[in-house]
Amino acid sequence: MRIAFVAMSGIRACDAELLELGLTLPGFVERSRQIASLPSLGLLTLAGLTPAHHDVRYHEVRDLDDPADTQRLYDDVDLVAISTFTAQAREWDLAEAPMPRYDLLDMDRYNRITVQTTRGCPWRCEFCASSILLTERYKHKPVERVLDEIDRICELWPRPFIEFADDNSFVDRTYWYRLLPELAKRNTRWFTETDVRVGEDDRLLGLMRAAGCKQVLLGLEAPTAQGTRGLELKTDFKRRSAPRVPALVANIQRHGIRVNGCFILGLDGQTPDVFDAVETCARDLNLFDVQVTLQTPFPGTPLYDRLAAQGRLLEPDAWQRCTLFDLTYVPDPMSAEQLVSGFRGLVRRLYSRDATARRRAAFRAVAQGFTPPLWVSP
Repeated sequence: MRIAFVAMSGIRACDAELLELGLTLPGFVERSRQIASLPSLGLLTLAGLTPAHHDVRYHEVRDLDDPADTQRLYDDVDLVAISTFTAQAREWDLAEAPMPRYDLLDMDRYNRITVQTTRGCPWRCEFCASSILLTERYKHKPVERVLDEIDRICELWPRPFIEFADDNSFVDRTYWYRLLPELAKRNTRWFTETDVRVGEDDRLLGLMRAAGCKQVLLGLEAPTAQGTRGLELKTDFKRRSAPRVPALVANIQRHGIRVNGCFILGLDGQTPDVFDAVETCARDLNLFDVQVTLQTPFPGTPLYDRLAAQGRLLEPDAWQRCTLFDLTYVPDPMSAEQLVSGFRGLVRRLYSRDATARRRAAFRAVAQGFTPPLWVSP
């Protein structure tokens, strides 16, 4: 059987003005290109499950209705498997996980390749689907399997850049104390998502840097502790950790690891003052990168259920607008117009050439001259 594994590629936003901004603002488009150039790890893993006697192929398309993109798919295959995100959906256990079929990829098309080490997150943030819909508990992929996948990637791409497709990588530090020294032998560079507690552990940070970690993404969510109240539904982790954010971010970047701080605009209680506050916070924290999104109630999340019960969803079935950049609910206390216009203005300021250059220079000043101790496994 001839099987095509088709990934829907590209960044989505219905807001035409934001799309236009993305074409001209360096910081914004850099992150967009990074996301857009990631292959679908899910499809590659599914291909790894496919018996070898089948003819399998991997393709990426932006629009399934575009003949230029899809004619080659339909003419010569028996089965098509499609991977998509919520916003793209209407456009058409880890130990046993197989080796993803990285050999199906044209490595020249990607600036990074995905590998999964863990799944899930111990926190239960109202807006996040990862720890609610994807898994009931935090799971690890065995260290040996992770290293096998990285070795396979290194056979195909010398000194690759890897993005760990994890929701919160460093929850179990003992696991990483085992993995990182081995990873350091592979001569890779990598990025992952985690929470601010990684900044507590100098040993872990030293191992991360020695193993090739270039950047971590941290969900800061709001520029003040008060603004994060109630976002995490188990222990109010976001609010409890907020006062320590400046020191923890500084420690991460002092180790030469760049921080991409993520903020959500449109949280309940935010007023138009939040846009200037986010800009100031990003500057005061010396963040190398900033990611801003609109609060998005993804189907299946506690946020979606709450807003639906309050009658605040604008178009409950408009999955194509679940892009993180398009408004899908009635904000409070801001008006929709205030939120959208304020968000656009913040994007212009954060991702201007001057602001991007200032962040890069600030990071270099923080990291310059600091030599972390060399850590080895006990």
